[in-house]
Amino acid sequence: MTRILHFADLHLDASFASSSMTSRISGLRRQQLRDALKRILDLAVQRDVDAITIAGDLYEQDRCTLDTGNFIKRELERIAPKPVLIAPGNHDPWVPHSLYRQLEWPANVFIFSEQQLYPYELGDVTIW
Repeated sequence: MTRILHFADLHLDASFASSSMTSRISGLRRQQLRDALKRILDLAVQRDVDAITIAGDLYEQDRCTLDTGNFIKRELERIAPKPVLIAPGNHDPWVPHSLYRQLEWPANVFIFSEQQLYPYELGDVTIW
């Protein structure tokens, strides 16, 4: 049986500007989101999943720093060779200035970069 860990909408580097949070609380919340990514990937290793899928909004394009991009890259590289499949969303789109295009991603990371759907073969499972 193929096991896939799936998540979405982490929104790393979110501003929380529309909330009533103070800047200190917003900063703590942003750190909690980073910690959540670490825990998600730790779970993937503990449960020995076959792949991780991320369905958009991993980070906030308008606010995401290179430091956060490198953090994501390190965390995804840490779980290699487990494949990580990323479908960019509306907050982290595949655009010329996105982190998805600025950084060199580890070999275990696959980013769906086309407008049309295309398959990714994972053993006897096809992910579109």
